[in-house]
Amino acid sequence: MAFTGIGLAAAKAFMLVQMSGCPMAPPPKVTVNILNERPRYDESLSVSDLTQRFGNSTSYNNFAFTDFKIGGLTDARLGSNFVIKPLVMREGDYACLGVKEVVVDIYYAAIVYIPSEFPRGSCNYNVTVEHEHGHVTTALDTIREFAAKYEPAIREVVENMGPQGPHIDDRTVLDDQVGVIEGQIREVVETIFNELMETNQQRQYAIDDPKVLANTWKKCR
Repeated sequence: MAFTGIGLAAAKAFMLVQMSGCPMAPPPKVTVNILNERPRYDESLSVSDLTQRFGNSTSYNNFAFTDFKIGGLTDARLGSNFVIKPLVMREGDYACLGVKEVVVDIYYAAIVYIPSEFPRGSCNYNVTVEHEHGHVTTALDTIREFAAKYEPAIREVVENMGPQGPHIDDRTVLDDQVGVIEGQIREVVETIFNELMETNQQRQYAIDDPKVLANTWKKCR
């Protein structure tokens, strides 16, 4: 097959990239941000109001959970998001793709409800605040624990993928390939986040174990 003009230049560039392969890319930078809002406190609702609003049960999904507590309540929101910054390595009319940076954001916010029947400074008030603080602290400790797992896991999946290409240096083509890379990273990010949620849920339930609660409320007898 004969090539002329631009076609010959493109063919030469393609052969050059194919012969040399895609260059090795440096490990991606991985940044994990814990976006933690300070807990807000609401002391305006009675036990009856809280029970009517939230019920005596726990609802849970991938992005939110609401725990009803004896004498108090912590309504928390936990979520995550991520973005990738691709690394484009060009050779003539072709390009190889790597990952320059991955940024993971983990969001946590909580509203702590203290029943209006409990005056500030009373035993019931203090015990409730201490108990609800335990829920908030446990959630934040769990988030920090799992936040440390993102960097090695993301770097491993990027290393296993290796540089992608060579591809024609066309924006549409490259955007499609970035989407493929993003999908691989998404699996890792979502797996870790789901494990974080499950672990946090188990630890929150442990705080509300009936025996633990019974001992807690003995303090106010």
